[in-house]
Amino acid sequence: MAEGGWKGKSRGGKTGYSIFIYLIRHTGLFPAYCLLVFVAAYFVPASPSSTKDIWNYAHKILKYGRLRSAFFVYKSYYSFGQSIRTNTLTNLKGKTSWTRSFLPAKVP
Repeated sequence: MAEGGWKGKSRGGKTGYSIFIYLIRHTGLFPAYCLLVFVAAYFVPASPSSTKDIWNYAHKILKYGRLRSAFFVYKSYYSFGQSIRTNTLTNLKGKTSWTRSFLPAKVP
């Protein structure tokens, strides 16, 4: 972990969450995840210490090349954003109507 440790502060704030909740409620999941593409890209330069740590892990420990390490950094932020949005969506259950469909399993 970084020298300073985790401070427990939200980077998105109430406004950021409100935007995603609005998008989920009024336009659906797809637009919310489209916005997440830009939010994840924002966090690459906006969080230099965690970006550096993720980069070092990908480049030095996993031995990825520069391009693959850069994609790994972006993908890490995007995946983290997805988990936060999924948690938010789960907390909205009952307050908005949404469904999740799964493909049926193949039966022999």
